[in-house]
Amino acid sequence: MNIFKFDSFIVPKLLTVLYNIILIVSVGVGLFRVFTGISDGMEANDFQSQIPTILIGLGITILIPLAARVFTEMTLILFKIEENTRRKSVK
Repeated sequence: MNIFKFDSFIVPKLLTVLYNIILIVSVGVGLFRVFTGISDGMEANDFQSQIPTILIGLGITILIPLAARVFTEMTLILFKIEENTRRKSVK
């Protein structure tokens, strides 16, 4: 593998690593917000004031990984198209 030739792309590998980092961080932050909301609600004996915190935590846990996955897949599709185009041009 020559570093000065563009035979293979590093962006798909970087996107995979970036997606995994986003997944771990967003699930961690989301669960932290959920458990913080639950514990604050237990301390204050008032869960209704903590419902927005819990819902935001659930949203972070679910929506950010989903959006990151969609973005990653849409970007990787471009590289798959390039790969298939290259294979067809060789035949």
